[in-house]
Amino acid sequence: MRRWWPYVFVLLICLPAAAPYLGGDIPRSNDSLAHFYRAVELDRLVRSGAFFPRWAPGLAHGYGYPVFNYFAYLSQYIIVLFHLTGLPMLTALRAAYVAALLGSGVTAFLLGRELAGGDGEQAGVVAAAAYVYSPYLLYTAHVRGGLPESLALAFLPLALWGTFHALKPDRSSRPVGFSFILIAVLAIAGFIF
Repeated sequence: MRRWWPYVFVLLICLPAAAPYLGGDIPRSNDSLAHFYRAVELDRLVRSGAFFPRWAPGLAHGYGYPVFNYFAYLSQYIIVLFHLTGLPMLTALRAAYVAALLGSGVTAFLLGRELAGGDGEQAGVVAAAAYVYSPYLLYTAHVRGGLPESLALAFLPLALWGTFHALKPDRSSRPVGFSFILIAVLAIAGFIF
């Protein structure tokens, strides 16, 4: 049975990186307000029954904007999902940023632990801390406010972890586990979406 302390420790390590999103107003970054507006519009469209919209009629000062045609909007769906659970929209925006940073830490932990081999919990914790506090990830999350890219960076180690497991030679005679292939495929799809 796996121990839970490394996961708790990774989440505690990641909390200072997520501290700017744990309270206050809209995060002061380049794109946070744009993500907020898109999430408000997507929430309105989802509540009216358009689950995969192509046109955002409330954007561009009411003239409409085809932002959903060319912009990957999984991050806006996550904000809407948090909002549908009862959080205010601004809190849902901050929760999505925090989830992306914590997800980056957990998935980097999984990959680091696996690459270390054996009982590599310590290596996984170091990999998680190095990944979450890497300058590019922090710059993307805090300065640029690139929520979709922060979320994609959380899917990247998960895709590598699933691919590593799917390609790992198994010493038994059973075939490669379908679940790891599915994890890798879904992580790559999440990376794109």
